[in-house]
Amino acid sequence: MTHRLPVLALVPVLAALVGLGAPMSPALAAKPQKQKTMVFEACRHGCRYRTIQKAVDAAGSAAYKNPKAKVKVTIRPGKYVEGVVVDGTERKKDFDGLVIEGTKKDRKRTILEGKNAKGELGAAQNGIEAISVDGLVLKNMWARNYESNGFFIHASSEEGQHCVGYTMDNLLASGNRSYGLFAKNCYGGKMINSAGDHLLRRRNAVRQQEVERLQRRSVPEETDVDAAEERRKLRKRARLLGHQLEVRADHRKRVLQQRRRDRPQHARQRGVRAERLERDRTQRRVLEQLQLLPRRVGVPHRLRGAR
Repeated sequence: MTHRLPVLALVPVLAALVGLGAPMSPALAAKPQKQKTMVFEACRHGCRYRTIQKAVDAAGSAAYKNPKAKVKVTIRPGKYVEGVVVDGTERKKDFDGLVIEGTKKDRKRTILEGKNAKGELGAAQNGIEAISVDGLVLKNMWARNYESNGFFIHASSEEGQHCVGYTMDNLLASGNRSYGLFAKNCYGGKMINSAGDHLLRRRNAVRQQEVERLQRRSVPEETDVDAAEERRKLRKRARLLGHQLEVRADHRKRVLQQRRRDRPQHARQRGVRAERLERDRTQRRVLEQLQLLPRRVGVPHRLRGAR
């Protein structure tokens, strides 16, 4: 004997089964959790971190312990004499996605000063140096007077390092010896609203030195003019004196030759002794003219010769 249920009795059961497979309404769905942002503030006075480097290190450690959290380093206006290193190869630190930014949009109010800044091996080389960091964001800062670069992001492909998707926004670099903003072996990055005049001061200094050198050459000092004039006078006097001595020597030579021709026969017969005495007398006069021998009142007996 078969028993048949009424059709009306099966309708609530089918409705319940269909309701189990239907999607839940948006009101009943669970809301996604927002990603947590951890902020580390650096300032000269009144903050937990007095230097940017300490705030960056704390942010890296916190990101390593909380992988799902975002980390940000904010810098209040002021001058920070240091060189910041963001080393992605350090153990128990994670700097991927790190944001370092000044709190003010005026980039000249947050200054990274390289003059007298110290690093691990002496003078600080870069304002901010990032090694093997992905998604790094640098914003609203001014780096100046560093030995190498203002902002430097790089990676070594031989050691398996990488730096992808960096952002340099509203940055200023000046007075640095190499580059203002520099990225090496990085991909997918961008530099926007930024400027680097690292060569401007050096070019102005070289130009000023060249102008001063030309001014010294074109307008010599009074002492230099007097010294040059005195040297010219001495050279001219020496040339005149040498010419006069040559003229006098030639004249003396011609006079002696004429005397020998006009000398009587008996005087010529005196031989070599008379000529030697005459030659000695002539040589002494020439030396006196050249001021190599002092003048004497009398003439030695051997120089008098025969009259």
